[in-house]
Amino acid sequence: MSFLSSVQNLSQTNSVDLRIDLESVLKRSDIWQGSQHNTKQTAQQHAISTGYSKLDDILHYSGWPLNALTEILTTQQHIGEIALVLPSIAEKMKSGGVLYLIEPPFNPYAPAWINAGIDITQMFIIKSCQEQDWLWASEQVMGNKGVACCLFWPPKDHLSNKRLKRLQLASKQGSSLNFIFRQSSVANQSSPASLRLILTSNVSLEIEMEIEVLKQPGGWNGQRTSIHFS
Repeated sequence: MSFLSSVQNLSQTNSVDLRIDLESVLKRSDIWQGSQHNTKQTAQQHAISTGYSKLDDILHYSGWPLNALTEILTTQQHIGEIALVLPSIAEKMKSGGVLYLIEPPFNPYAPAWINAGIDITQMFIIKSCQEQDWLWASEQVMGNKGVACCLFWPPKDHLSNKRLKRLQLASKQGSSLNFIFRQSSVANQSSPASLRLILTSNVSLEIEMEIEVLKQPGGWNGQRTSIHFS
């Protein structure tokens, strides 16, 4: 075999290998192509509607990502972050499963959850965890397929990237809808969470919330919208 034919055969082999590798990569759910249309069927496979059309419009899969970790950063607590997730929690729980709140900084106001359509008999709260216990409890709950939704508030805001990665990995194993709430001061820190949003209360309109996308799967970052709570 001549040197020229050897090079030609090697080139053809590499071309085939490259094509096979590319095809396998494009089959992954976390890869987005510029020409890929965000069809309703694709969105339903990867996300559940937030219940707010303006927010769905700026999210690539038109809703909260499923079997993933969503990180919600707030400039201060009680600016509507719970109201933001209640519609999707109620919708997700219709198909079964329970809801866990781990270390919430408040006592849930039952009428608000009931009015949102959530069965509070299927709500469980874990409190007074030490940092290591919190991580263990969060992983155990999130990895349980009988759990529909999980809401987490870490006892300390300086969670390491390694610990966040453990939570992100656990979210792929069990519960479908997972939210971790942290302070906006960590916005510049890297995070393995699939979706990251930062929420700001409009000082001129106390019931209006400004939302910015810091990171999202398959789509662009930096989009902004506002939601007015009636």
